[in-house]
Amino acid sequence: MKYFVFACLLLLLISPACRKAETGLRLSPPDWQPETLRYVVLSEGEPVGSAIQYISPTTTESGAMLEFTQVTATGTGDEQARDSSWLLFRADNLRPVHSFRTVTSGDNALWSEVSYSNDQAAIQAMTPMGARAIDLDITPTDFDNDQLTTLLRALEVGPQDSIKLGVVVGLVGSDIDVTVNRVGLETVTVPAGSFETRRLQLDIAGQVVDLWYETGGRRRLVRYEAPGGVMVMELAPAPAPEEAPAPPPGDKPPRTGR
Repeated sequence: MKYFVFACLLLLLISPACRKAETGLRLSPPDWQPETLRYVVLSEGEPVGSAIQYISPTTTESGAMLEFTQVTATGTGDEQARDSSWLLFRADNLRPVHSFRTVTSGDNALWSEVSYSNDQAAIQAMTPMGARAIDLDITPTDFDNDQLTTLLRALEVGPQDSIKLGVVVGLVGSDIDVTVNRVGLETVTVPAGSFETRRLQLDIAGQVVDLWYETGGRRRLVRYEAPGGVMVMELAPAPAPEEAPAPPPGDKPPRTGR
């Protein structure tokens, strides 16, 4: 239950933040390939769960897309929590098209679905504050909250840059202002090995999230640290191709027609 409560507290914390638009983002996407990434989830230095991400390039009538799924499971027994996200976004500019997220723990459940157009995000959600249906005005630099770690693989952030993004958070039915800063280059050791990384920081309503991305190749997320270090994710060894499971069924939502 404490992991579910922590997630809800973060959502409540960021919901009052305002969004500011900024143009001129510099994107340099890696060569997107089908991939499966595994992470160990830590709390106070101890393993408490795991996360797995799937990215699959695909093509629709609207062009080249990326389909993204992440499933995070933490805790055990009655305190087990599951956080599942599914997103579809454009492969070139990473603009979101459709997203769905569920967070469950015991009898508690939150969910959100967001359908994106060029200038609006249509949200239906069961939030910590109750059911909501809302249409938000968005700009070309608004992105879905659950694609943020993938967006940062492509975003060019210079040493002196301070980049502001708008982020739509379906589970609170709101958008927020996130500032991205580059800290520098660091060598990081995680279960998957040692990596040369660029360290980025996100300022979200005064709370700082640290992220470390490998500097070469696919520029994968190597380490993630939530505010105060209460939750850490570290890249784990990749499964062999024959061992990599398909994305779990049921995480991809039906279209609502909105």
